[in-house]
Amino acid sequence: MTTTVTNHVDPALRPEHLHVLRHSLGIDDAGHGTEYRNYYCAAVENDPCVDLVSLGLMSAGRTINGGTCRYYHVTDKGKAVVAEHKPPEPVLTRSQKRYRAWLSADLGISFREYLRCYT
Repeated sequence: MTTTVTNHVDPALRPEHLHVLRHSLGIDDAGHGTEYRNYYCAAVENDPCVDLVSLGLMSAGRTINGGTCRYYHVTDKGKAVVAEHKPPEPVLTRSQKRYRAWLSADLGISFREYLRCYT
């Protein structure tokens, strides 16, 4: 007999919880960026952080500033929740695609010049 394990997320997870989890990892709210840190410093009784600790998505770390602030760290379960809730990539207009192509080309010319020469 095999047991299936599912990552059930408590329905108490709110948008501000996802914001705190993403910010703790260095990811913006659109889900862009790479994880380059794993901490969030907040007041000791910060409601979203306390909720996330109770859900097992964050762990409480050491206190600083005379015990008024605490570091919180995202757990592996929290990282999985962030990955599960990655928003879809936005649909870009033709103009937005052109502008991003100019940014990534880094030709040393203005966008106006780019439009004249490359489109």
